Amino acid sequence: MICDPNHDEVFHACKGGGAWLNDAPMQVHPGLTLKEGVTGISNSPKIAPEIITGFIQRLLLQEGMFVRLGSGALTAAWVAAGRLIGFYEPHTNAWDALAGLVLVREAGGVSNDFLAGNGLRNGNAILLGNPTIYEQIKALSDH
Repeated sequence: MICDPNHDEVFHACKGGGAWLNDAPMQVHPGLTLKEGVTGISNSPKIAPEIITGFIQRLLLQEGMFVRLGSGALTAAWVAAGRLIGFYEPHTNAWDALAGLVLVREAGGVSNDFLAGNGLRNGNAILLGNPTIYEQIKALSDH
Protein backbone atom coordinates (compact mmCIF):
# COMPACT_ATOMS: atom_id res chain seq x y z
CA MET A 1 0.00 0.00 0.00
CA ILE A 2 1.14 3.50 -0.86
CA CYS A 3 -0.88 6.43 0.44
CA ASP A 4 -0.95 9.92 -1.08
CA PRO A 5 -2.83 11.98 1.52
CA ASN A 6 -2.45 15.16 -0.55
CA HIS A 7 -4.78 13.69 -3.19
CA ASP A 8 -6.80 11.36 -0.95
CA GLU A 9 -5.48 8.33 -2.85
CA VAL A 10 -4.55 4.88 -1.61
CA PHE A 11 -2.77 2.57 -4.04
CA HIS A 12 -3.02 -1.02 -2.84
CA ALA A 13 -2.33 -4.53 -4.10
CA CYS A 14 -1.84 -8.04 -2.88
CA LYS A 15 -0.08 -10.76 -4.84
CA GLY A 16 -2.70 -12.48 -6.99
CA GLY A 17 -5.39 -9.94 -6.10
CA GLY A 18 -4.86 -7.17 -8.62
CA ALA A 19 -3.92 -3.56 -8.05
CA TRP A 20 -6.29 -0.83 -6.98
CA LEU A 21 -6.43 2.95 -6.68
CA ASN A 22 -8.96 3.51 -3.91
CA ASP A 23 -11.79 1.29 -5.25
CA ALA A 24 -10.85 1.28 -8.96
CA PRO A 25 -8.67 -1.37 -10.60
CA MET A 26 -5.35 -0.18 -12.02
CA GLN A 27 -3.48 -1.16 -15.18
CA VAL A 28 -0.06 -0.03 -16.40
CA HIS A 29 0.21 2.29 -19.39
CA PRO A 30 -0.31 0.39 -22.67
CA GLY A 31 2.30 2.38 -24.64
CA LEU A 32 4.71 0.63 -26.98
CA THR A 33 7.37 3.35 -27.20
CA LEU A 34 8.80 5.74 -24.63
CA LYS A 35 7.56 8.75 -26.60
CA GLU A 36 3.94 7.71 -25.86
CA GLY A 37 4.11 8.76 -22.21
CA VAL A 38 6.13 10.28 -19.42
CA THR A 39 8.84 8.29 -17.63
CA GLY A 40 9.38 8.82 -13.94
CA ILE A 41 12.97 9.18 -12.79
CA SER A 42 14.66 9.63 -9.47
CA ASN A 43 18.19 9.66 -8.15
CA SER A 44 20.09 8.93 -4.98
CA PRO A 45 23.15 10.74 -3.64
CA LYS A 46 24.76 7.27 -3.53
CA ILE A 47 24.96 7.33 -7.34
CA ALA A 48 27.12 9.57 -9.51
CA PRO A 49 24.98 12.24 -11.22
CA GLU A 50 26.32 11.18 -14.62
CA ILE A 51 24.38 7.93 -14.38
CA ILE A 52 20.99 9.64 -14.28
CA THR A 53 21.95 12.48 -16.62
CA GLY A 54 23.17 9.91 -19.15
CA PHE A 55 19.87 8.05 -18.85
CA ILE A 56 17.94 11.30 -19.35
CA GLN A 57 20.01 12.15 -22.43
CA ARG A 58 19.35 8.71 -23.96
CA LEU A 59 15.64 9.01 -23.11
CA LEU A 60 15.41 12.40 -24.80
CA LEU A 61 17.12 11.00 -27.90
CA GLN A 62 14.27 8.45 -28.03
CA GLU A 63 11.81 11.39 -27.93
CA GLY A 64 10.79 10.41 -24.39
CA MET A 65 9.74 12.80 -21.66
CA PHE A 66 10.42 12.58 -17.93
CA VAL A 67 9.31 13.85 -14.56
CA ARG A 68 10.72 13.62 -11.05
CA LEU A 69 8.01 13.49 -8.38
CA GLY A 70 10.38 13.43 -5.40
CA SER A 71 9.01 10.14 -4.05
CA GLY A 72 10.12 6.85 -5.56
CA ALA A 73 7.24 5.03 -3.88
CA LEU A 74 4.65 7.41 -5.34
CA THR A 75 6.34 7.29 -8.74
CA ALA A 76 5.99 3.49 -8.76
CA ALA A 77 2.33 3.84 -7.78
CA TRP A 78 1.77 6.21 -10.70
CA VAL A 79 3.30 3.61 -13.04
CA ALA A 80 0.85 1.02 -11.70
CA ALA A 81 -2.01 3.48 -12.28
CA GLY A 82 -0.91 4.11 -15.88
CA ARG A 83 -0.16 7.79 -15.22
CA LEU A 84 3.51 7.23 -16.07
CA ILE A 85 4.78 4.92 -18.78
CA GLY A 86 7.70 3.69 -16.68
CA PHE A 87 10.16 4.43 -13.91
CA TYR A 88 13.93 4.31 -13.48
CA GLU A 89 16.01 5.00 -10.41
CA PRO A 90 19.63 3.75 -10.34
CA HIS A 91 19.52 3.16 -6.58
CA THR A 92 16.75 3.08 -4.02
CA ASN A 93 16.12 1.37 -0.72
CA ALA A 94 13.73 -1.50 -0.09
CA TRP A 95 11.32 0.63 1.95
CA ASP A 96 10.82 2.89 -1.09
CA ALA A 97 10.58 0.07 -3.63
CA LEU A 98 8.84 -3.06 -2.40
CA ALA A 99 5.22 -1.83 -2.28
CA GLY A 100 5.59 -0.29 -5.73
CA LEU A 101 6.96 -3.53 -7.15
CA VAL A 102 3.84 -5.41 -6.04
CA LEU A 103 1.55 -2.65 -7.34
CA VAL A 104 3.16 -2.61 -10.79
CA ARG A 105 3.30 -6.39 -11.15
CA GLU A 106 -0.35 -6.72 -10.11
CA ALA A 107 -1.29 -3.96 -12.59
CA GLY A 108 0.23 -5.96 -15.47
CA GLY A 109 3.72 -4.48 -15.46
CA VAL A 110 7.17 -5.93 -14.97
CA SER A 111 10.24 -4.98 -12.97
CA ASN A 112 13.87 -5.81 -12.60
CA ASP A 113 14.93 -8.23 -9.86
CA PHE A 114 15.21 -5.63 -7.12
CA LEU A 115 16.23 -8.22 -4.52
CA ALA A 116 19.27 -9.42 -6.51
CA GLY A 117 22.67 -8.86 -4.91
CA ASN A 118 21.23 -8.36 -1.43
CA GLY A 119 18.89 -5.60 -2.62
CA LEU A 120 16.68 -6.03 0.42
CA ARG A 121 19.48 -4.81 2.68
CA ASN A 122 21.60 -2.64 0.42
CA GLY A 123 19.10 -1.27 -2.06
CA ASN A 124 19.24 -1.61 -5.81
CA ALA A 125 18.14 -0.04 -9.06
CA ILE A 126 14.45 -0.08 -9.89
CA LEU A 127 13.05 -0.32 -13.42
CA LEU A 128 9.31 -0.51 -14.03
CA GLY A 129 6.95 -0.53 -17.00
CA ASN A 130 4.75 -2.70 -19.15
CA PRO A 131 6.70 -5.60 -20.74
CA THR A 132 7.60 -3.63 -23.89
CA ILE A 133 8.47 -0.37 -22.15
CA TYR A 134 10.46 -2.18 -19.45
CA GLU A 135 12.83 -3.52 -22.12
CA GLN A 136 13.31 -0.02 -23.54
CA ILE A 137 14.05 1.46 -20.12
CA LYS A 138 16.45 -1.39 -19.39
CA ALA A 139 18.30 -0.74 -22.67
CA LEU A 140 18.68 2.96 -21.76
CA SER A 141 19.89 2.14 -18.25
CA ASP A 142 22.47 -0.47 -19.33
CA HIS A 143 25.04 2.09 -20.51
